Amino acid sequence: MKLTFRDALGTIVTAMGVLAALAALQGWGWPLLADARAGVITLLVMALVVCPLGFATPGPSFFKDPFVLAAMGVGTAILAIGVIGLFTTPATYLPWMIGLTVINWLITTIHHVLGPINQAMRPAAE
Repeated sequence: MKLTFRDALGTIVTAMGVLAALAALQGWGWPLLADARAGVITLLVMALVVCPLGFATPGPSFFKDPFVLAAMGVGTAILAIGVIGLFTTPATYLPWMIGLTVINWLITTIHHVLGPINQAMRPAAE
């Protein structure tokens, strides 16, 4: 497979979200990003925008693909850490969210480049 416009747009939105979260974590003084809690909220909102961009039309073996399972697991971890971070000490959880967001972007991009694993592993028809 090849990367599409949706992949490029997802990359740009992810990069902007990660940069904004870093700005909030490091205290760069950007408007509306005064503390780590704003960074957590930024990454959670960014995920709402990016997830539909990276989602493919599911086929019969979609939920058996290791890349899909990995992305769903990492996405669930980001959501759980984000919710915990909102109600506790966000500066502790925001670096984990940033790292997992980058990992999820990598998983999704590699999956889009390689294509569905189940189709790649099928033997050629004789």
